[in-house]
Order: sequence, then C-alpha cells, then structure tokens
Amino acid sequence: MTRILFISYSGPFPPIDGKRQRTLALLDALSSRYLIDYLILDNLEDFRLAQQENTSNLIQFKFLSAPRTWKDKFLHRLGLIYSSSEFLRDQIKELFKEKKYQFVFCRYIHPMIHLPSSLPVVVDIDDELEENFRTRISTADSWLKKMRLVQVLWMNLWIYNQLLTQISLGFTVKPEQGKANLKLLPNLPFQLLQQGPVAFIPATDPRILFVGKLTYPPNLSGIKWFIREVFPLVLEDFPQAMLTLVSNLPVDDQELKEVVKKYTSIQVLINVKDLVEVYRTHSMAIAPIFEGAGSNIKIAESIWMGRPIVSSSFGIRGFEMAKGSSFLLEGSTAEEFKSKVVDLLKHQEKLVEVQASAFQFGQKEFNLTRWTAQFLDDLEHVG
Repeated sequence: MTRILFISYSGPFPPIDGKRQRTLALLDALSSRYLIDYLILDNLEDFRLAQQENTSNLIQFKFLSAPRTWKDKFLHRLGLIYSSSEFLRDQIKELFKEKKYQFVFCRYIHPMIHLPSSLPVVVDIDDELEENFRTRISTADSWLKKMRLVQVLWMNLWIYNQLLTQISLGFTVKPEQGKANLKLLPNLPFQLLQQGPVAFIPATDPRILFVGKLTYPPNLSGIKWFIREVFPLVLEDFPQAMLTLVSNLPVDDQELKEVVKKYTSIQVLINVKDLVEVYRTHSMAIAPIFEGAGSNIKIAESIWMGRPIVSSSFGIRGFEMAKGSSFLLEGSTAEEFKSKVVDLLKHQEKLVEVQASAFQFGQKEFNLTRWTAQFLDDLEHVG
C-alpha cells in the first residue's frame, strides 16, 4: 500500500457533528487503499483525542503547530483567512521528502495555503467560500456586519480561487458548474449508516424534531427564527404540536433560553445516546437553515429514517434529487413553513405514506458502499 498525507485543522473524533462524521467516512474509505499519515494542525486537543481513539494500524496521527507572530495576529484581525506559514511549509516539505507520499489530501481547502506548490493535492472542499460569505452577508442584521463580511470575502476570494486552480482534484458536496477538476461527493447520513440497517417504523405523534449542533451559528439562528416566527403559528393551527431540539453540545445563548422557556411543549436534548430512537419517536423534522455552505446532513438523516423534513430553499441545496418530493418540503416564509408543518401533522394517514416514501428513497439513495467506491475510483489516477 502506498502512503498519503491527510491534513486537517481538526481530527475525526468524536464523530458527533456533520464535519467530523464526513471526515471519519473519508478516512475509513482512504484507509482501505492507502497508508495514512493524518496531520492535525494547531489543534493539540484533537490530536491527543485522535491518538486515544485510533484503533487502525494503517493510520498514524501527527501534529504541527506554527508559532504566531505579531504579523500573523495583525493579518487575522484584518480579516485574512488564508495566511501561509513558512514554518509549516518547510515541515510538510520535509515530511514529503521522508515519506514520499503519493499525494496530499486536504480536508477543506485552507490547509493548502501551507503546501509547496509542486505537490499533488486532493481537496475535500465541502464549504464553498463565496457561498458561505454571501449567505452570511444576506442574513446579517446590521450594515456594519454586512460591510465587514464583504471586506473579509474580497480579501480572501482571490486567494481561494487561486488555490482552486492548483489542486489536482477536488470534491464538493453539491454540483459545481464549469469546473472540470471538481467531483461530486455528496453528504450522507454517515453516523446512522455506520450503525447498520434500520427498519421502517411509522410515527404519528405530533412531535417535530430539530437535530443540529447549536454551537454552529447557522443552526442557532435558524432554530431561533423557527421558535420565534413559526412555532406560534403552528400552535395556533395545531395546539398539540411539540418540538424537540437535539444538539451534541450545549450552547450558552440567552435568547434561545428565553424563547424556549415560553413553551412547555419544547424540550432540549444534549448528546443523546440513541439518535435512531429519537427519530422514531418523532413524526417529522425541520431544518430552518438560511446561511452557511456545504449541505445539511440532518436532511439526509431524516430521510434515511423515514421522516419528512421541512427546510428553507437554501437548506435543501445538495439534495436536489429529492426536490419536489412529498417528504422534502420548502418554506421560504414563516407562513409557508408553518403550512407545510401543519399539513403533515394534521393528516395522519397521509403522514405515514410520506414517511414510507422518505424511507424507501433514503434506503436506495444513501449507500455508503457505493459512495466509497465512487470516491476511490475518482482518486485512481492522482499522484
């Protein structure tokens, strides 16, 4: 087996959010063909955890941290995201000389800034920079924030586009037009798929589910919007409705605490042990996401478990193959969102039919074996 260098600013453990779940799926796939040196940059806690959790003799974890100069700190405060480190560049170059890697695999494009330009590089892009910032700009609540985000975007966009031209191969979670060196590698419900097959169990209790890391700003702002603007409308039409928020980490957000306190029908669960069972006790899910990048694994999870989901038009990007179906519904305004939620909850016989359609679609569409094979096939001629 040949050896590759995998570079990331975080480790794959614990796989309790979408980012780490995808990282672990990529790592599992790669280790079926390559020996891997996994280099974690500037994150000693993740490195130590990875050393503890790693059970594969095909993967070795390494750690590098670059000293931060006054110049680095100044450029960071100015808004420069892609600032290279000569120290890291030299260290990675030495690793390449010593190990003779077939190629470098970067989780996200940011680590590329530290690589010598001559190295063959594969990048899992995942979060597209311009999409991320333009959605944040559109949802910013003040002109000052908008102007700052515009400044940061234009400071970094030319570097980002330059890095894209240097990659040997890139993977995206959504289709990208006109870029021959980019391949589609969509998000799947990785955590649930790795637990094995599930049986379809319908549910008609009027319980609405939101699953998402509440320390992630797009999740937090989206669910606060739903509770403030949509949930009161749902209760007017359907007073029996209940809402559950599931997050892998607690969030100390006063506004969320205040809006949740207003309703006895809302519960918050942190770091649940059995996510499958949580889905089974809820009849539908929501994904009120209006900013960010990538695609939402929570949508794939819901469909895999046979639960219809209502999302924003932005939130469903990456799942166009299910657009227009009975189980992936769009709501752009509070009134539209409420109507889709209430229509599902009120009609139990139809709800079970929609759940069955979602389950059948998810079992056919989300296949980890097929996903892994396609990923490895795309890598065949790199290096």
